[in-house]
Amino acid sequence: MLVCSRPWTREFLSRAKGKCRIYINTHGTRGYGELIKNLLDPDGTIFEKLMICRDDVETGKKHSVFKKTAESIFPGASKLALAVDDKAHVWERNTNLLEVKEYKFWDQHLDSLPSGNDPGQVLEAVTRIASEEEKDKQLQATWMAIQRIHARVFPSVDDARRLRARKRAFDKIIQRTLRQEQVHVLRGMKIYVQFAPDNGTLTDVHGTKFQLRPCEGLEQLTKRFGAQYVERDSPDVTHIIIERFAHIDTTREFLNSRTQNKVFVVMEDWLRDSCFLWARQDEKMYQIEYLWPHPHAAKPTEKRPPKKKCTSKQKRTGLLQKRTAIAFSAAAPPPQKREKQS
Repeated sequence: MLVCSRPWTREFLSRAKGKCRIYINTHGTRGYGELIKNLLDPDGTIFEKLMICRDDVETGKKHSVFKKTAESIFPGASKLALAVDDKAHVWERNTNLLEVKEYKFWDQHLDSLPSGNDPGQVLEAVTRIASEEEKDKQLQATWMAIQRIHARVFPSVDDARRLRARKRAFDKIIQRTLRQEQVHVLRGMKIYVQFAPDNGTLTDVHGTKFQLRPCEGLEQLTKRFGAQYVERDSPDVTHIIIERFAHIDTTREFLNSRTQNKVFVVMEDWLRDSCFLWARQDEKMYQIEYLWPHPHAAKPTEKRPPKKKCTSKQKRTGLLQKRTAIAFSAAAPPPQKREKQS
């Protein structure tokens, strides 16, 4: 089995260890969890000894679906727990969840792998791919979010006295702090989503059947991160999100019928990446050019005809005319002749 760690993984774990107690909660077996734990923490200084895996969860009529819970690690103190995961639907309650973007390393490097099964060639290709510089900045953004949450949950001495003087309740403090920080990401934007028709397709993952859509809808993400969600298009909409499974022809007809042109038309990945990274992403990277041009794109300038080249004789004539004009303007005007009186 080949395991590729996300860029900045070890740096993220070493920094987070200074502020948090880190536990592993996995859907896999205990053998898989121990393998990953030994790869990321060979010295045993980062992760706590307690690890929750599939083998520790009862299954039956009442527990037919394995759902991750913070109570299994922090009994009675789950309100101070913060989960970092790339799948929100596997948690029983995702109110204290800091969701990150799924890391798919092999999907973007499949063409670089050899076609045969030679272990030497495979190892050489994997080593070359791993040495390439990655542009994934998810863990840096997650660490900044954890710092902001930690600063509000565990304030300084003066701030703690001020909060205590106000008799502020610390119940659900992680959940409240998480929401207060997230609403600043998309504040001031008005978003309309062009959805795909509901075909009712279902899939089965880990014995759980759910609709073939992302676990958290675009509407929930829009409201959760501070933007205004509208169910109908209006002239003051700032962003139109095109869902991944939307019909191209229907979307093109809808866009052509709009009278307001100053709007961003982007893929749904723009919304998700902005929420995952806690920062508004550049719309140009997610613009659907063949459906809608960028509203701030520069218009093509008209090409001016090239100037005709002047000969040396024409240049001398033009220079002489300029000098004559300058000399005439600098000299005093000639006296006007008086008309003879008859």
